[in-house]
Amino acid sequence: MGRSIRRMVLVTALVVLAATALILYLPGSPRHLAPHRTLTHALSVPNPPVEVVGTLVAGRTQGLRFGTPVPSQGAPCSLGVCWSTLVTARGYLFPVQGSYDYPVSEATTIPWHIAGPVIAGPGVNPRDHFIFADPRSATRSLIWIGRDTFVSTDDGGRHWYRVAGITHRVALIDDGAQVSSITIGLPGAHGCDYYFTYSSVGGVRWRRGGALYNFFTTAIGPQTPSCLANDPGRTR
Repeated sequence: MGRSIRRMVLVTALVVLAATALILYLPGSPRHLAPHRTLTHALSVPNPPVEVVGTLVAGRTQGLRFGTPVPSQGAPCSLGVCWSTLVTARGYLFPVQGSYDYPVSEATTIPWHIAGPVIAGPGVNPRDHFIFADPRSATRSLIWIGRDTFVSTDDGGRHWYRVAGITHRVALIDDGAQVSSITIGLPGAHGCDYYFTYSSVGGVRWRRGGALYNFFTTAIGPQTPSCLANDPGRTR
C-alpha cells in the first residue's frame, strides 16, 4: 500500500514538472505575464501643465519711462512695426519698439522708444542668446528672456506679463489677429521628442493642446521626429 502511494506521488511530481517546462519553453507568455510586456512596450507620454498663467511685470523704470526715445535697433518686424530689446549699462533689459522709413511711409514711421518697464535685470548680458524678440503685430509681442521664460504684451507694451514654465520651444506660431501659439518639444528616450502647443488670447493665460503626431521642428533647433508618429494607440 505504501509503495503505491509513493508511486502516485512520484507520478504527480513528474506531471507538475512537465507542465512547468511547457509553460517556460513553449512560444508566448503566460497570461499573468502579459500585462508586464504591455507596460514595457507602452510609451510614457509626459504631462506638462495644462495651463500656464502669466504675472504682471512690476513697473520698474530705472529712469527710462514709457516713450523715452532710444536709438534705432536692428530688429525683426511685423506689419512694419518692430520690437526689440535694450540693455542698459547696469544690465537692465527693456522692451523697445519703433519702425524704419521702409517699407512703411514717412507718415506712419514710429520713432524708436521704450515700450515697457524693466523685464529682466540687473546684470543681463546683452549677448545672451536666450534674449529674443518675437513680434506678432503692432500691439502684440513676445520677448524671451530665458530658456523657459518670456514676457508678452497685447496693448503695445503698456502691460507685460511674465510667463514661466513653457520650456523647450521649437516653433513660434501666429494664428491670427489675437491668438498666439508656441510649440514645445520635450525630449523622449529614443532620439525623439514629445510635441505640445500652447495657445493664448491676450498673452496672459496659455492653454496646452494634446500631444502632436508626426511633427518636425522647423526653424528652431535640430529636426527631431515626434515620438508619437503614426500610432495614436501608443499614448493609451
